[in-house]
Amino acid sequence: MTETRRNKPQPMQELIRETLAEIDRLKADGVVQNEEIAVALNRSGFPDPRGHQWTGTSLLTFMSDPDVEFERLLVSKRRK
Repeated sequence: MTETRRNKPQPMQELIRETLAEIDRLKADGVVQNEEIAVALNRSGFPDPRGHQWTGTSLLTFMSDPDVEFERLLVSKRRK
């Protein structure tokens, strides 16, 4: 059995940061639809914040979370 990120406990902020970075990489590679992103995150071993498989709906919920929105704002400010 291969080890996934699920087996490595990490603070929520780190999980958010890593997940957002992976989503950015996927979008740069042309994966833009929520369902496609969810499938790719699952294949890469990225669990959702509850430790479950991603779905298009869980991705939307994740992206609208205030903590995630704040982290996205911080990332965009760092890029400037």
